[in-house]
Amino acid sequence: MVVTDCEFLRKIPFRVCVIDEAHRLKNRNCKLLTGGLHALRMEHRVLLTGTPLQNNIEELFLVAQLPASTTVQLSDTQKKFYRAILERNFTHLCKGTSAPSLMNVMMELRKCCNHPFLIQGAEETILSELKLLHPEWDEETLSHKALVQASGKVVLIEKLLPKLRKDGHKVLIFSQMVKVLDLLEEFLVNMNYPFERIDGNVRGDMRQASIDRFSKKDSDRFVFLLCTRAGGLGINLTAADTVIIFDSDWKSSERFAGAGKVSSNWPNENGQSV
Repeated sequence: MVVTDCEFLRKIPFRVCVIDEAHRLKNRNCKLLTGGLHALRMEHRVLLTGTPLQNNIEELFLVAQLPASTTVQLSDTQKKFYRAILERNFTHLCKGTSAPSLMNVMMELRKCCNHPFLIQGAEETILSELKLLHPEWDEETLSHKALVQASGKVVLIEKLLPKLRKDGHKVLIFSQMVKVLDLLEEFLVNMNYPFERIDGNVRGDMRQASIDRFSKKDSDRFVFLLCTRAGGLGINLTAADTVIIFDSDWKSSERFAGAGKVSSNWPNENGQSV
């Protein structure tokens, strides 16, 4: 019915959509998923299945694509830099430009949406402006406030993590950019949150030791930072029950590919994804 009557159903803004036997959606070519559910407007989605994971972890993340992502507003700082990037390239964009040039603009915009500090020279500008507004702040406070307030995503994470920690959750945070992980690491250090990290520079025994520290029953490690493209096949982090995808891939087919290499325990009754 969803597939055959999709044109009619897509006009209706559903508050809740309950999908029974949701494990049928594990096939990326499933018509119910590609030809129906992705086209519908749904505020909340509830997936019912007794077997979210059967053959491989990728199936689990294909199912996980259906729940809506959390929409985060750009901070005022991000809006300013986003506008500046577009205005700086306005002439080229109007005239038409080569694919590489366009990709460069898109990458700058993407960096801006993740965190303005990723843009060359932006951090110094932001710190200078904030120091004028709050001369009473010391350097440590100024640096932390700028790091958080400059990005809407980090603002949200700052609000989420205390609640998650209080309720006993353990969190995986994925990003495609190593520099984003650097910023998140600085944030976690400032907040005194114990964490582990794996990216392409962490190899062999160090990687396994990091996993073991996070997974121990009496571990104080609260957050695990992972580079989506270097997470590593077969990483077992079943101690975690919450997954935050900091920046998604432009291609929906790749969105959970890297995260799909990691086993976690988030699809339980207390788990969640953002």
